[in-house]
Amino acid sequence: MPKLWDEFAKIQKKYCVKNGAPFFITIDGVCTNCHKYIFEDKQTRDEAGTSLITGCPFCGRSYCD
Repeated sequence: MPKLWDEFAKIQKKYCVKNGAPFFITIDGVCTNCHKYIFEDKQTRDEAGTSLITGCPFCGRSYCD
């Protein structure tokens, strides 16, 4: 698990609590479909504190299903 996982997960968790939204990201930040670390994508890192992350930025797998 990359070192920054905790930082981005905390930012996303804070966003979810503030907005009453569910937390969809896997415990290790790795997509269960393509096995990539979802925060490798810069846009996903930037979105962690401003929007709900509901899927993988690489393969498009939804975590809401």
